[in-house]
Amino acid sequence: MADFWLKNGMDAEHGGIYTCLDRKGRIYSTDKSVWMQGRCGSNEGPFQFGSVPAKVAQLVLMDAVFQEYCRRNREDCEEKIQSIASALSAMHV
Repeated sequence: MADFWLKNGMDAEHGGIYTCLDRKGRIYSTDKSVWMQGRCGSNEGPFQFGSVPAKVAQLVLMDAVFQEYCRRNREDCEEKIQSIASALSAMHV
């Protein structure tokens, strides 16, 4: 499943993962809504709020895609992780 999203859903120009793909991997909207992925199950609309199992499944999927992306792009991710860690530590001083 991670290969599907890494192949079809990655936004090489602006970063992130496109949310709206059909089953063949075609992008039908350039929206990238993390909220929707965490709230909706596969057969639910964005305003149906999703069941707890659907929410957990979506978060697990996003985590798997993120982990695989980081594995394949280690240097890029390390730089971003350090940048985020610095920003967060500056906020909590």
